[in-house]
Amino acid sequence: MEYLFEIKEKLVHWITEKPSFDNLNEGKYKVTVKKCRGKVTSNQYRYYYGVIIKYWCKEGYEPVQMDIILKTQYARSKGWINDNGFILVPSKSRDFDTKMQEELNRFARELYFTIYNGFIPLPNETDYDY
Repeated sequence: MEYLFEIKEKLVHWITEKPSFDNLNEGKYKVTVKKCRGKVTSNQYRYYYGVIIKYWCKEGYEPVQMDIILKTQYARSKGWINDNGFILVPSKSRDFDTKMQEELNRFARELYFTIYNGFIPLPNETDYDY
């Protein structure tokens, strides 16, 4: 069973039919509530690899290497570290949601400026293809 709802002004508005628990058998059940987030769009994915990663690769990095470095640095900046000291990084950009990908893109542009005093163009300032 999956039910969708949104919260507006501290009120629950059901998107799907409101759940009924009348027909459930006795026993324990687990209910999980998680926020719906959009996956990374193909444009975000193409911009990240077609522009951001390419700019970093001009400085001598390989694309896969640079992807791991940027995500690791981004994770450190967000404090995503588990109890064993391992940094928790989604394995692929498409594992990010749209908001996380935008934050990663901004982080990568700002880091590039800090290290190389250079600018990576914004998505609306360049053509990109990957």
